[in-house]
Amino acid sequence: MMLKLGFPEIWVDRVMSCVTTPSFSVQINGKAYGNITPSRGIRQGDPLSPYLFLLCAEGFTSLLARKELEGRLHGVALCRNAPSISNLLFADDSLIFCQANNDEVQVVSDTLQLYVEASGQCINLEKSSAYFSSNVSVEQKTWIIDKLKVKEVARFDNYLGLPTLIGRRKYETFAFLKERVWRKLQGWKGKMLSKAGKEVLIKAVAQSIPTCFKAKYFPRCDFLDATDCQNSSYVWKSLLAAQPILKKGCYWRVGNGASIRVLKYCWLPNHPTKKILFPPEEEIWEWRVSDLVDWQTHQWDRERIMALFHQFDAEAILQVPLSRRVAQDGLVWSFTKRGRYTVRSGYFVAKQLRKDELNAGESSEHRALGFLWSCLWKAAVPSKIKIFSWRACLNILPTQDNLIRRRVMENARCCLCHQETETVLHVLWTCGAAQDVWAGSLGRLQKSAFRGGMESVLDYLLVDMAPKEYGYSWRGFPTWQPPPETFFKLNFDGACFDEGAASGYGAVIRNEKGDVMVALAARGGAVRDSEEVEVMACRKALEFAIDAGFTEIVLEGDNALVSGPSLIIVLGVVLMANGVAHSLARFARLLDNEIVWLEEDPPPAVDALYLDSSFLN
Repeated sequence: MMLKLGFPEIWVDRVMSCVTTPSFSVQINGKAYGNITPSRGIRQGDPLSPYLFLLCAEGFTSLLARKELEGRLHGVALCRNAPSISNLLFADDSLIFCQANNDEVQVVSDTLQLYVEASGQCINLEKSSAYFSSNVSVEQKTWIIDKLKVKEVARFDNYLGLPTLIGRRKYETFAFLKERVWRKLQGWKGKMLSKAGKEVLIKAVAQSIPTCFKAKYFPRCDFLDATDCQNSSYVWKSLLAAQPILKKGCYWRVGNGASIRVLKYCWLPNHPTKKILFPPEEEIWEWRVSDLVDWQTHQWDRERIMALFHQFDAEAILQVPLSRRVAQDGLVWSFTKRGRYTVRSGYFVAKQLRKDELNAGESSEHRALGFLWSCLWKAAVPSKIKIFSWRACLNILPTQDNLIRRRVMENARCCLCHQETETVLHVLWTCGAAQDVWAGSLGRLQKSAFRGGMESVLDYLLVDMAPKEYGYSWRGFPTWQPPPETFFKLNFDGACFDEGAASGYGAVIRNEKGDVMVALAARGGAVRDSEEVEVMACRKALEFAIDAGFTEIVLEGDNALVSGPSLIIVLGVVLMANGVAHSLARFARLLDNEIVWLEEDPPPAVDALYLDSSFLN
């Protein structure tokens, strides 16, 4: 079979040596007995096994295709003018379609027998069955069952998780998908999921429904030229709603030019509208781009192009590069660098089309909001934080103020301070409880109120505060990175209290998975400045690592002035990548003696540990 498919003999010999040279033994009561040498296959589970099966199955499909070309076997078609299907294969399952008459059943029987004799494989008749359409007589069914030696089934309920027969009552047929999604939601405890978790759930379950429409709705054209028809499905109408977006962003890349219509299609990349702007006086029906190419030289027919087209269009045509290997024409998406469609770029085009329909100009406020959304969605934070921030800016969080508008609550006062109305801005920024939380931030936050709402706060945090405080943007700030597999990472930090009258030290040792091996928080004496406390913290951390028995470590702190021996790596990293040690050093202010945690997460640094682990996963 491999020789017929064009594999070289040396490759065939190597594959056959993998099949014929292995030997097996059988363990009985813990002892190996026998020496079994296979002759026609290899052990189950071998990575090469499925490929060998596919090669054999290729011979089976070739036999059926040959009978179909000879006119002795007829498959089924999904609709009129659609290609016929004589067989379908999935793993080791084979579905064969034919007409229920004596001749075609005999062809199927002879083909199966020939395949069995050639491949050495056997057909499991006990697991094989036949299904008949409603217009087959009982006598004919009986003859076919006796001929093929299989059993008859009245209906295949499901195959690969989907119904095999779909009638007009599509709602009842696919009702199980709705139930499956609902059961999945119950298993995931959907009420406890964040918005980001529900997004993952929908993508994983609800969008895994296969669809096929070409043979039914546009058999003679591509999707960009397809139109709606009577009694079309809701799914098809929904797909057509996205057609203007694809037409706006797609253009044809010229290969051989046989599929591209000169005047109708977009195929000039650096040209307004990407189409011919000035149609020539001489217009040929079904005019293709291939008609404008001199195939002897594989160049544009310059004289004909300059004679037929306007100079502006002609120069654009001559600038289009031609392939020397006469590749196939293909569609390219113009809003990404690689020419591939993405949901993000499609959403951008949809917004542009919507704006054109409304004839709405873009104000400076809209441009500022657009930049804010761009910073938010590019921020290197967990998805649930992005979605929560987005909902906060749109004022769609279930605050007391919003619940009053929906007539769910009667009292709009904040349940924490009992002074002001609980709006989004109040509960997340101006409330005393919120201010206490923000006071524990690693940076210096301004205390003044924001008049523009929560979007002003977010703009301050993402655009203004992060670069000033940390020297980088939230769109891509550095995070804690795990050490190599054979090393442990020791993070340390120091803190000054009461203008240098006291100090605090924090250290944590983690493995390559981010698991805490040991952590330390200790209070120190008086220091002169921040540089001294960093040096003392480094010394304390090294002593702590040696006492704990760790020698092969990567040392990391947030002060580049600290240096160490050559066998230990010393890095000066930004504060955000050293959050755990920083939290422990600040916690040391409350201590009289040092505290050590062995193989457990230190409570004062739980939030920082969670932030680090979220970027590892």
